[in-house]
Amino acid sequence: MNNSFVSVLNKINLPIKETDDGPSVLWIMAACAENRDSLTFRDHSHTFFELHLVLRGSVTYGLRDGEQRVCEGEFFLISPKKMHKVISCEGDFTKITIAFEISESSELCKRLSKCADTIFKMNESIRNNIEFIAASGEEKGEYAKDIIRSRLTETVYFAAGAMSAFSEKNTPVKRFDPRVYRAKKYIDDNPQIFFSCEEVSLFCRVSVKQLGRLFKKYEDVSLLQYIHRHKIDCAKRMMLVGELSLDMISESLGFSNVQYFNKFFFKHTGFTPGEFRKQSVSKL
Repeated sequence: MNNSFVSVLNKINLPIKETDDGPSVLWIMAACAENRDSLTFRDHSHTFFELHLVLRGSVTYGLRDGEQRVCEGEFFLISPKKMHKVISCEGDFTKITIAFEISESSELCKRLSKCADTIFKMNESIRNNIEFIAASGEEKGEYAKDIIRSRLTETVYFAAGAMSAFSEKNTPVKRFDPRVYRAKKYIDDNPQIFFSCEEVSLFCRVSVKQLGRLFKKYEDVSLLQYIHRHKIDCAKRMMLVGELSLDMISESLGFSNVQYFNKFFFKHTGFTPGEFRKQSVSKL
């Protein structure tokens, strides 16, 4: 799955067809690392459902009540009129979006709405359909688009079936927690402060131990690791923009002195700030 795979899917244009109760697929779109600029990083909503499937890497979405990180082999559904945006993409990602409409009075619509914003695993039927659609994307035959539409509609039904089967056996766990979201926002919005875990926990009104467990569960890193990772990310961005001195960067990120900043940066990257800056500039 590479840029050519994504390009084939993005060339598929489907004529609009009305259906009574079943899903009416509007279009299929694909994105990968090479065309990440096609993603929408601004809050927006639609009057239709969006089925988001991540084939490689991971994509983190921002919702009104938190974040959802969809990893390789997973999918989730966004309901009509639900505000959302892409926050970040990780790895050599590939994602597909299937937009479809369905009558609000239909039983399928009601079932889908109950499962929205929850992450599910893709089954083989979904994977096989996506591969078939990609392979058929450049077909010029008389019935090519009808066949693709049929497979896309099947994909929606397969996804609905996967959601329904999971919901009958489990209580879906959403991959975000308001306390984790609040902690991340507090850290991200204040790069000038070198937070301790205690300070963040106090702000979130939860114990250090509990917040640490929540970060491990939802972010796969400890709270301290997240704080340190954010510092490194901010430092890298600042070193690549403008001519800020290391003293200025160190001070603006809350380090007590530039010597500590140098040691901290080397510990987490394996490079001194100066080495990182030289290597980055040479690649431009």
